[in-house]
Amino acid sequence: MNAGMNTRKTLIILFVVSLSVRLFFGIYVFDKEGTAKFSDDWEYINFAKNIKHNGIFSPYEASTVGPAFPLIIALSFTTFGEIVLPLIILNALIGSLLCILIFYIGRELFNERVGIFASLWSIFYVLFIRYTPHVLKENWLAFLFPLVIFLFIKETKRDKISLQFLIFFSVLYSSLIHMDERFFSFFPFLLLGFVILDKKSWKKGIFKSTVFFLMVIIFMIPWLIRNYNVYNKIVILTPRTTPLTDRIFGYKNDPSFKMSLERWFISDAQIKKAQNGEEVKRADGKKVDSRQLKAMQDGILPHLFSRLESYWSVFQILWKPVDFKRSYSTTGYRYDGKWSLKHNLSVGLTYGLLIPFFLYGLILLFRYRWKMGVFLTSIFVYHTFIHMFFIPFTRNRYRIPIDAFIIVIAFFGIQELFKIYKRKTNEKEL
Repeated sequence: MNAGMNTRKTLIILFVVSLSVRLFFGIYVFDKEGTAKFSDDWEYINFAKNIKHNGIFSPYEASTVGPAFPLIIALSFTTFGEIVLPLIILNALIGSLLCILIFYIGRELFNERVGIFASLWSIFYVLFIRYTPHVLKENWLAFLFPLVIFLFIKETKRDKISLQFLIFFSVLYSSLIHMDERFFSFFPFLLLGFVILDKKSWKKGIFKSTVFFLMVIIFMIPWLIRNYNVYNKIVILTPRTTPLTDRIFGYKNDPSFKMSLERWFISDAQIKKAQNGEEVKRADGKKVDSRQLKAMQDGILPHLFSRLESYWSVFQILWKPVDFKRSYSTTGYRYDGKWSLKHNLSVGLTYGLLIPFFLYGLILLFRYRWKMGVFLTSIFVYHTFIHMFFIPFTRNRYRIPIDAFIIVIAFFGIQELFKIYKRKTNEKEL
């Protein structure tokens, strides 16, 4: 009983500290900048305003994002007025709940000590804090995806089948995919996982998988109907899925997505003008910014990426802990520049330092619990795979939904290394 009380007190302290850090940072940046910073912010805000004034199922072709996060914004706008501050507070709350969730993931996979240290580290994990002041879904994805995986692991260990839990789990996963369509690609992954990983039998796994499948499809139907009314064709979740689904359903391929990637293209003639110090324009008619112009004058020139270069570029963007080199990404024409010293230090110290311990912990996990090792590694590999081959426009923040597991496994690795150090120290004393 005392141990349980101490754990609750620890979690309350972790939550309060986490919330304080996020509220301070979020409100400070909001007060300093005064408005949403990224163009993505405005896409969500404008979609939310359309929902507020015209209803969630009203046509709004200007947006390519899912409805879940704009709906949350619309509810906030309806309740508190069209201001950003309540959303910042909500982001801080979700970010703090993530720190608590990381404790439970660590305890479920390993032990309470790993959970506490991983949770403590996550409080100051920069990528979990950075997006608090912005109207972006990153904090929500960082919380929802690990929660889905955590509950999935718990369900595979359950002796009895709980229909109520399966319905709740289906609602949660449906919320996730309506917030970001990338995670719909995990649908077959989870369906198969129920069958393979179920503790009792594959027959119970098939039942769970079937219920999960049917419930998710049912929850997807309303937005499928809305999309069909808006686009006059079957669109799974968002228009971002159409480059793949149009081929499946036999529709004429929509070139708009390809065109959006080609907007950064710069012709050879324009590149020569840049080297001569002249003004340069991209394919979409916009001027090349001063940073890219300076890079081109320094001999860092864009070129059309081969497939291999494109895949490698996405992999680097997704997993790099620091970036000191000016470079291009996507098709080879989008200039990324390099990270600032502040960005390199903050991400390098909170994420980069964990990478060797994460890899060591993953190796040990294969040795001690190979099924769980395969499952979690599959998540990391699959998440990387879908970005490399299906999402050419990738940002470093797209890795955030799997970072909770990177932190937990890293601290498992640190714990095991400390055990080795302690054992060798005791042997020397003897």
